[in-house]
Amino acid sequence: MTNPMCRAIVVPGILMFSVVTSFAQTPPERPAKPKFDGGERRQFSGTPEERDARRALFHMMRATKSISYSAREVVTFRGGTVEFDVWVDPKRGSRRESADKRGDIIVDDLKHWWVLSQRTGTLVERNSMQSQNADRNRELLVQLKDSLKAVKTGDDTIAGRAVDIVVVSPRLDAMGIIRKFWIDRETGLQLKSEERDGTGRVLRSSYFTSVQINADLKAIEFAEPKPPAGVMVKRDVSIVHASFADAEKAGISIRSSVNVPAGYTPQYVEVTNGGKWVTQHWGNGTSVLSYSRIKGGRGPASSEPAFRQIPGGRRGYVWSADGVMHVVIAPLPDDAIQKFAATLR
Repeated sequence: MTNPMCRAIVVPGILMFSVVTSFAQTPPERPAKPKFDGGERRQFSGTPEERDARRALFHMMRATKSISYSAREVVTFRGGTVEFDVWVDPKRGSRRESADKRGDIIVDDLKHWWVLSQRTGTLVERNSMQSQNADRNRELLVQLKDSLKAVKTGDDTIAGRAVDIVVVSPRLDAMGIIRKFWIDRETGLQLKSEERDGTGRVLRSSYFTSVQINADLKAIEFAEPKPPAGVMVKRDVSIVHASFADAEKAGISIRSSVNVPAGYTPQYVEVTNGGKWVTQHWGNGTSVLSYSRIKGGRGPASSEPAFRQIPGGRRGYVWSADGVMHVVIAPLPDDAIQKFAATLR
């Protein structure tokens, strides 16, 4: 597996109210002050299942900032299945090593994110993905008010720990994938996740087979991974701009479309090799729509756009023009992708 992304999210606890009755001199009755989960000054509306889902998601969000752990994680995607040994320290970063010692090593020190592929001899460096994931999690919670809905659908046990199951899906007027989270009831950690498209097909899943909470991680290195002896590394450096506006300030040309799907908003821009590869991302909290411009990319000879299989087992809408390859990737119906691409300016 190359450049897995792993991706994590948050949620609060349970509201409790107490009533004390006294027959003595009772002070004037005051309206009860609502309590908020985990200190969050938030109130949740909707059905009990929707309120429980939001509490779980906020609890999960906070867990990413406060819980250290080690785990064994199984990740399944279209190209196969990979197992990772995982170490996460919110204050120092994260490290994932393929259980197959010839596989990938992924390290994030909260400033940089590296993926060392020992099979291909490549080292990819980007801005911290943990900070990007935090931004996406916040976006998910914001979109719950608009284009997404979240419902608690049940309970389960993962790696010996009790979890709440939360499903986040697009509302009727929005499009995108359905994400399912198994959230540790005690800590808020995401112990399992699953992504499905509109047809119900599983696109990606991950789960912990074991986890140690508050693990001692003093001996773990959260630094740029060192290639083993004999492995030649080709460095690929990417810069991630947190917003479209930030990318424009840095001199990056931004393109827009009048047919961005409902619920999707501009997220971030990734620039590789000094601008030879520029990717803009839109998101709705669970799904990402990406548009890439690749100078000198080996695309189709024809300028006529078409859906094609691309590396990583993905399917993209691809065309070439003036020596630049254009690629749109999104978990959306074909006609929505075509409409988006047709009005890119």
